[in-house]
Amino acid sequence: MKSLQIIVSICLIIICNCGFGANPNKQILHFNADKTFKIVQFTDIHWESGLEGNEMTTLSMEIILDKEKPDLVVLTGDIVTSGNVSKGWSEVAAPMIQRKINWVAVFGNHDSEGEMPRKKVYGIVSKLEYNLSGKTLDEISGVGNFNMSILSSNNKKSAILYFFDSHAYPEPNMPGAYDWIKNDQILWYKNISSQYTQENNNQPQPSLAFFHIPLPEYKEVRAMDKVVGHRSEEVSSPVINTGLFSAMIEKQDIMGVFTGHDHNNDFIGVLNNIALAYGRCSGNNGYGDLRLGARVIELFQDEFHFNSWIATPAKTEFQFTYPMSNLMGESTELLPAIAAVKELKQGVRYHYFEGELKSVNEIDGLDKIKSGILENISLSPAQQTDHFAFVFETCLKIPDDGIYQFYLLSDDGAILNIDDHEIINNDGGHSVRLRRGAVGLKRGYHKFELQYFEDYMGNTLEVGMSSVKSRQNKLDKSYFFIEK
Repeated sequence: MKSLQIIVSICLIIICNCGFGANPNKQILHFNADKTFKIVQFTDIHWESGLEGNEMTTLSMEIILDKEKPDLVVLTGDIVTSGNVSKGWSEVAAPMIQRKINWVAVFGNHDSEGEMPRKKVYGIVSKLEYNLSGKTLDEISGVGNFNMSILSSNNKKSAILYFFDSHAYPEPNMPGAYDWIKNDQILWYKNISSQYTQENNNQPQPSLAFFHIPLPEYKEVRAMDKVVGHRSEEVSSPVINTGLFSAMIEKQDIMGVFTGHDHNNDFIGVLNNIALAYGRCSGNNGYGDLRLGARVIELFQDEFHFNSWIATPAKTEFQFTYPMSNLMGESTELLPAIAAVKELKQGVRYHYFEGELKSVNEIDGLDKIKSGILENISLSPAQQTDHFAFVFETCLKIPDDGIYQFYLLSDDGAILNIDDHEIINNDGGHSVRLRRGAVGLKRGYHKFELQYFEDYMGNTLEVGMSSVKSRQNKLDKSYFFIEK
C-alpha cells in the first residue's frame, strides 16, 4: 500500500511540474487595467431542453451578464440535469458565447444521472466556444479537476482559481447521501499550491476554489452570528470530512470557497480566515425560494482581498468584503498615524506583575515587579509559571493605508488596543483561544498596547496581522518601535 501511495505522489508531482496542471486552452486570463477581475457564478440551473421555465432562466442570465460584464463565468454544478445533454449545454452556454465571455464548469451530483458518462459530458462541455475548462486529469479521482492563473498587467501570476469535482453519490457500502472530495484530489491541490508558492518567492498566491457540494465546515459558518445572506436550509454536505478545508488552511492561499447544491442558501461567512460561500440558485426549474440570481466575485490584483454580492435581474444585495466584513461591518474609517514621531528604535516596552486575577482589568491592582525592553512580544521575563501578568507598550509600524486584521491567541486572557481603541477582547480565564478583530489604519506609527494575564495551567500569547496585500503572519520585531 505504501509503494502505491509513493507512486501516486510521484505522478502528481510530475503533473504539477508540467504547467502546474493549468488549463491548456489558448485564452489567457488577465486582470483589467484598473487591476480588477470579475467572476459571475451561476449554479443549480437544472436545465432540460424544451422546459417552459428555460426562457426565464436564460433571460435572468442575460440581464445579469449585461449588468455585471464579468471577465469569467463559473458554473458550479447541476447545470444540465436531464434530456438531450449536448443540446442542453449548448443552450445554457449561449448567453456567454453570444457575449464572447470566457466560462468554465464543474459538475454537480445531477449532471451525470443520465446514460451519458460524466467524462463524455465533460468532453462535450469543454469543446464549446469560450469554454476554458482544463483537460481533466485521469490520474486523480473525478472528472474536471483543473486550475488556472489570472495574470497581472506584466504577465505575472497574480491569482489562482482551483476547480474540483465534488462527485455525486457514495458507493452503496459507504455512508451518507452525498459523495466527498477524495484524498488524491487534495494531494493534487496541495502539490500545485506548493509549486505556486515556491514560484512566488515562497509567498502564497491569492486563490479561490469552486465546486458543487459544500464542505462539512459550511455547517459551522451557518451557525455563526456574522453571516451575510440567506441560510434557509440545512447544509447538505458529505458525512465524511476528508480534510480539504484543513489543507487550505495549511497552504494559506485560499481566500474563498464557492459552491451550490442547497438552493435555499446563498450565505457567505469566514471560518479560520477562509470565506465559505454559496452561489445563488440560477435556474427556474429547481426547487426552493431563492432563484434566478448569481454570486459575483470581484478580485483585486496581487491582493488577498475580494468583494462579493448577490446579483438578480432586479437588484444587488448582500454586499460582502473579504476578509473584513465579519469583523468591521460597514466601517472603513482609517485611524490617523501618530502626528509627531520622536526618534525611535526597535523594541517593545513591558511591565511585569504577579498575583492571582481573573481579568486584565485587575492588573492595575497588582504591584509592578519589573519593567524592561524586549525585541518582540514575549512571556520570557516571567518569573513563575502561573499567576502573573504583562502590559506591553510599543508603536506599531503600518506600511500602507488600509484595513488590517489582527488575531490574538492567548491562554489565559488578553486584550489588544490600538490608538486607545479596543480591537480584540480575549479576556477571562480560558485555555488557548483565538480571537480576531480589524481596524482601518493610516500609514505610519500607531500606539499599540497588549494586556495579558496568566491564571494557571499553561500560558500562551501570540499576536498576528494580515491585510489585503499580505497573508496572516505572526508580528515580528520589524513592526515594533519605541522612543530612544
